[in-house]
Amino acid sequence: MTKEKITLTERLSAFLKYMALQWQITDPIQILQKCIKDEEWFKGVVLSTAIFEGVGIRMLSNYFKDQITPEKFEHIRSMEQIIVLLYVSKIIDQPTYSKMIEVNKFRNTLVHYNPYTPQLLQPKEAKEIIKKAMSCLKALIEKWPKPGAIALEFIKE
Repeated sequence: MTKEKITLTERLSAFLKYMALQWQITDPIQILQKCIKDEEWFKGVVLSTAIFEGVGIRMLSNYFKDQITPEKFEHIRSMEQIIVLLYVSKIIDQPTYSKMIEVNKFRNTLVHYNPYTPQLLQPKEAKEIIKKAMSCLKALIEKWPKPGAIALEFIKE
């Protein structure tokens, strides 16, 4: 029995496609706006980093397409590594880098919940984090190889 290896990019693409089809929204910023509108704070924060990861890996893969094979991207193990690579590759600027790190740290605090920590998810704070994530996504979209086509990339077969 041969097991076909699925790359990180393929896994992220499948997740983002599922999410887009589930909500019938293909624009990642609209997905986060929907989380704010529906007051789904946890979902919005967690999806922010999932979208960062999907978009970031695709952008890095495109940026390094002639220098690094897609299999090498399997060695990227953390969202922080993706953010740092986006920054050192000059795909994002320092303010976007700082906001992405802040969103990721907030997400990690939520996901790795400590029962001895006071209430973690305050709606006002979560809303601000999601808005920062949307700002970062806008900065990433501006750098997308085909401006305006990012939504189609999410649901690409």
